[in-house]
Amino acid sequence: MIPASSFACLLLAHVFHEVEERLLKRFPEDDLVLIWNVGCPMDHLDVGDLRSEGERMTGAAMELRGQVSSPANMSMLAEATRLVETLTIPAPGERNYFVQPEGLAAVKAFLESPHAESKTYAIVDVGAGTTEVSFFFNGKAMKEPGQPFRPCYLADSTDAVGGVKIDQELAQAWGCCIEEARKRKEGAPSSIPVVQSIEQICMQYRHTCGEIVKGNKLTSPHDKRFDLFVIGGGGRLRPLQTALQHSELPGGVVRERSLKLKPPRTLQDGSSLQDHYDFLSIACGLASSLDWEYYPPKDVDPIPAPSIKPKPDLDEYYPK
Repeated sequence: MIPASSFACLLLAHVFHEVEERLLKRFPEDDLVLIWNVGCPMDHLDVGDLRSEGERMTGAAMELRGQVSSPANMSMLAEATRLVETLTIPAPGERNYFVQPEGLAAVKAFLESPHAESKTYAIVDVGAGTTEVSFFFNGKAMKEPGQPFRPCYLADSTDAVGGVKIDQELAQAWGCCIEEARKRKEGAPSSIPVVQSIEQICMQYRHTCGEIVKGNKLTSPHDKRFDLFVIGGGGRLRPLQTALQHSELPGGVVRERSLKLKPPRTLQDGSSLQDHYDFLSIACGLASSLDWEYYPPKDVDPIPAPSIKPKPDLDEYYPK
């Protein structure tokens, strides 16, 4: 019996191998620093066995990436199984891969870019079979000057409604098969029926926001104004986007803007990559603009350490 994580490990190792090889060819003169944000189907509370298994699987894939040149090569299954079971996960500062909840992995590059703000964000990620809704506050850790913004979860949820269920309901409304309904939907017709699944997702969205209100996690009126990402294949459905944007939320929480993830403007052949929008913008977590770097050039002096100040009262900064 070979666990599913072993097969997933080999597939991920192949992905690492392919991406690294292509980047090295694309930027042969650059000293590349790769930071991998690996999306895992979990919410922010799953910090135990599920996250640990995902990190071991990712670490094993990182070690095997130079040996897996084909995703169909099964000769490494035994070694992958051994590594996933026995690998000691390095400390965060000693590795370049991080396992994140899927929605966060998708927008993490944006959140650490200069285009992100210190404010509340929401993600509605509509996958094939499930929808994940996440609300979090994105801000600087007051104890770590100079660090990028970091998300602090406020509430999240997962419901078993997604793109497949939407396609089934559209097929019933249009009187056609599911395959035909999916093609018609992807053709972005001017009129699409508002099906029951759309209302289910809106209810999940409102209920998740209600958990923030019940927990009194946002007290400042300014922080109750948030920006919304609607991502995933099902998230491109126009009636769903419209319904989410016009949903009234409890406790004075208000959507301020709707944002979209886009491939970097500097990416070559960007216009020809629209068919792969989800792969580039969602799965890879690319921000709308990546014309910035994590590290300054070597000939630039580092920012001096800040002067020591009295330890701030975190409740003052984060009353939520």
